[in-house]
Amino acid sequence: MARGGRAAGGAPVRAAALRRSAGALAAEPVRPRPPAALRRSGGRVLPSPTAVGAPAVDREPTRPGGNPVSQPRISVVLPSYCSDTRHGTSRLRLTLTGFGRQTLPHDEYEVVVVDNRSDPVLSEVIPTWDLGYTPRVVRREEIGLGGGYNAGVAAARAPVVLLALDDEVPSPGLLESHLAVRSTPADLVIGRCRFMFHTRVFLDVTTAQQAPGAWEAARSSPELSWLHEARSPLALDEKPVTAEDVRERFDVLLALSGHGGREFQDIERLVASGRCHEVSTGWLAMRLGNHSLSKELLDRVGGLDEGLDAHGGWYLDLELGLRLIGAGARFAAADEAVTINLPHPRSAANAIGTVSGLAYFYAKHRRMDVAMMPLHYQRGFRIAEYARLVKSGLRWWPEEPS
Repeated sequence: MARGGRAAGGAPVRAAALRRSAGALAAEPVRPRPPAALRRSGGRVLPSPTAVGAPAVDREPTRPGGNPVSQPRISVVLPSYCSDTRHGTSRLRLTLTGFGRQTLPHDEYEVVVVDNRSDPVLSEVIPTWDLGYTPRVVRREEIGLGGGYNAGVAAARAPVVLLALDDEVPSPGLLESHLAVRSTPADLVIGRCRFMFHTRVFLDVTTAQQAPGAWEAARSSPELSWLHEARSPLALDEKPVTAEDVRERFDVLLALSGHGGREFQDIERLVASGRCHEVSTGWLAMRLGNHSLSKELLDRVGGLDEGLDAHGGWYLDLELGLRLIGAGARFAAADEAVTINLPHPRSAANAIGTVSGLAYFYAKHRRMDVAMMPLHYQRGFRIAEYARLVKSGLRWWPEEPS
């Protein structure tokens, strides 16, 4: 996802969904390519992750939750809104499992889960998951991604925070990679994201419990019709993602995941170039889920805009990115920091806030590149290309548009 935003009521909206939905105004959604592993299979049934041996890791991962008196180097801030009527807690469980398998020494990081009025209460459920550590849980009685992040950052003990999502499973070296890049002149460190597309049809990804009508919805979707076609040849109904997969076979999961399409490839190229923060529309590269920055910088720009929570959290990440660019923040890539997004079933309610959120975003900043953002997604412009188009049109844009 927030590729990143969130859906109505603070529920997580996956990054790809948010961007293509900004194209609620778009005529033709971009059709993502199937994962490379699926394309290379030539239609053969690939082995289930649970049948493949565990990959080797450079260093035995450790567990967070060391001496509570010592200050960690980085805090994972992870807001979550779970309920049995949405998509349950299975994705959160896998995400927390991944953060328990980090190569960074356990006393150098912490995990702060912000419970945005979940039902069941997360502080009661999480201890039953055998994670090997106990995340800190901050309970809120409101639903909203922006407010959840701000509450988690306020509770974080480290000087650096990673803005995580509750359905993006981190690679074992993710936190170590973020901190390594932060040793260079970087203010915002951005990792990479892959997608386990077939989990879109699962309510519970650990058991492959399907959402009613999910496959039919995939078949009728221009961007997911290929997934329906791959259903039988690849036996996708029988491909759950388990905690054991995350602990022991992350490389296999990574091989079976896919890229988010041209949009995410463009983001990765631009961030890797070291010029993202120099491009006027570089804020379009901002995503939540695999991004770290200092608490001081986040406080200085005003934190996450909780006003967008009233619009389902849409554009929360982009609006923060715009303010970071305006504050002179330098963006840098952490190529070895990878998350695997586990998309969940969506309904029409997920689109609530796309238009009103954009209106709020524009009213706050009064910028042409914000107002014309749907065109960027509809036409599939590269971020740098969009910046040039906006610049060429500014002469027709009033200085203080009404």
